[in-house]
Amino acid sequence: MKFLAKNRRLMIVLRHGIPPEPITGRQGTPGLYVNFVDGMATAVAMGSHTKEEITDMILNHPGFGSDFIKASEDGDDPFKNTRSKGEPNHNITEVDFGHFGKKNSAPKDAQSLPPEHREAITNIATAMAKEMVKEMIPQITKEISDKMVSNKEPEKKKPIVSSPIENKTRFECSKGCGKASDTKAGIMAHERHCSIKPDPEMPNANM
Repeated sequence: MKFLAKNRRLMIVLRHGIPPEPITGRQGTPGLYVNFVDGMATAVAMGSHTKEEITDMILNHPGFGSDFIKASEDGDDPFKNTRSKGEPNHNITEVDFGHFGKKNSAPKDAQSLPPEHREAITNIATAMAKEMVKEMIPQITKEISDKMVSNKEPEKKKPIVSSPIENKTRFECSKGCGKASDTKAGIMAHERHCSIKPDPEMPNANM
């Protein structure tokens, strides 16, 4: 069995001490106190009291159940996540040869939450994240699709080359060599040098 306090440091009085009175000859009576260090009760100077008597006195203390509780030796500490420091934060100023120097401020303790509160916050955050993802998926999909379309290179159009209009009038050699020309002057120049004799039966194309 152990006793756990809400605060890191706590001292409870089980019996007040009585100071001695030398004049009357009365001897002093030491007090009986329980000191909590890091939230756990430390050893008590029991004196003439037994362990059972000390335990009964602690259980009958007015602060039992509110300032500190009883727990089993292997049980969990319910105040582990909510226990605060016993001392406030301090601001320490260095003094160097009578002059104030650097000022150091102790960092503030992070506020811890009970496990049930942390679990509730986690569930709420998870539900909100799921709703946000559902709303963001269509928008992200559209942005990705638009980006892919914009990055796609446009197809290069082949230039349209207009073919020249063929001259339907063809001038063939009158000598029957098979040579042809698009112009009459060209075929006449060829005929002057053509070594083939003209065929009398072949019509003259130059006529």
